[in-house]
Amino acid sequence: MINVTLQAELEERKNNMKMQDAHRYQSEQLTELEEEERRKSEELRLKAFEQVQEQEDEIKRLNEVRVSSAPIIITSIRDGRPALPLSR
Repeated sequence: MINVTLQAELEERKNNMKMQDAHRYQSEQLTELEEEERRKSEELRLKAFEQVQEQEDEIKRLNEVRVSSAPIIITSIRDGRPALPLSR
């Protein structure tokens, strides 16, 4: 009788330990999945940041071209001639 009770308790402890191991394994897997998602998110954020930087650089370059060409355009308008030669 004691043997049967002891055997049942041992079996119950064994099952509990298996459940705890399974839960811990699932938690570790979830952590790995979360880490992968975090990494992908960080890469995407970095890529977006780089694209914004490139766009800002392009805008700066275009503004420099506009500012540097303004005197030529103003002079051309004043003199009544096209700023750029017309190609045919």
